[in-house]
Amino acid sequence: MSYRPAHIYFNYRILNLSFNLTLQFNASRAVHSCLPSRYCCNACIVLKPKREIKLGGLALLVFPVGFFFLGCWQVKRRIWKKDLLERLKERYYGDPVELPEDLRELNNMEFSRIKVRGAFDHSDEFIIPTRNRRDPKFVEHRSHFMFDEYSPVGANVVTPFRVKDRGYKILINRGWVPKEKIDPKTRRKGQIEGEVEIVGVNRLNEKRPPLVMKNDPIRNLWFYRDVNSMAKFHNTAPVYLEADAECTIDGGPLGGQTNVEIPDNHAAYIVTWWSLCALTTYMWLSLFYF
Repeated sequence: MSYRPAHIYFNYRILNLSFNLTLQFNASRAVHSCLPSRYCCNACIVLKPKREIKLGGLALLVFPVGFFFLGCWQVKRRIWKKDLLERLKERYYGDPVELPEDLRELNNMEFSRIKVRGAFDHSDEFIIPTRNRRDPKFVEHRSHFMFDEYSPVGANVVTPFRVKDRGYKILINRGWVPKEKIDPKTRRKGQIEGEVEIVGVNRLNEKRPPLVMKNDPIRNLWFYRDVNSMAKFHNTAPVYLEADAECTIDGGPLGGQTNVEIPDNHAAYIVTWWSLCALTTYMWLSLFYF
C-alpha cells in the first residue's frame, strides 16, 4: 500500500464526500493550494463579501457599468466615423459633377466636387480672416510667427459667382491669401474677368468653433462658414464651393484649402473609458471583497 500524507488523505476524503465543497478565499486558500489539481476539479469557489453590501455600495456600481457602456458607445461611434470618412473621401476624390438643377440635392453632397461655368463679381467679394494656409509644398518653409513672411496665417477670399444660364449667383471660396494681399488692390492680376470654369468642393454650414467670434453680417465680418447668412447678405443662392488647387492662377488666391480630414479620436476614448471601467471595478471589489 502506497504511503499518502495524512493532510492530503483527509482532504481527499472530504472531496469524495461532496463535490460541491464551498471554499472561501481567505479561510481555505492554504488547504486548497496543497491539493493536487485532480482532486480539486469539481470544487466550487464562492467569493463572500467581507462586509455587508448596502444600497450605497450597489450604487457605486454605476461608475464601472457607466464607463463600460461609454466604451461600447465609442466603438459604435468609431465604426460610424470610419464609414463617414470613406464616403467623404470617395466624393472628394471622385470626378466633378455638374451643379444640380435642384439645389436642395447639395445638402446630401457635401465634399462632392462641383463644376460650374460663369463669371466672378469681384465688387462684392469678402474675406474669412485668420485662416491657415493649406499647402503641402509650403510646410518646409512654414513659420509659426504671425508677422513673418512665411506665416501660414492669412484669410480666405469669398467671391460671388454668376452661374451661366442659371440666373443666380453662388459663393466661391477662391482660396487663401497672406495678410498683405487681403486688400484686392494688391492682387489685381488675380482678379479674373470674363467667363471661366471653376471646380469646387461643396461645403455646408459649419458650427461656430469654440473661442471664435460671432459673425457680424451688418459689418460684413465673417469668422466661420454660415452659408445661409452669407448668401442672404450677398444676394446669392445658398451654395458655397471651395475652389480646388487647379483653379489657382498667378497673383490670385491659393485654391485647394478644403480640409477633408475629420478628427478620429474614438480609439483613445475607447481605451480611456474601458480603463476607467477596469479601475473602478477593481476598486469596488477591493472595498467589499479583497
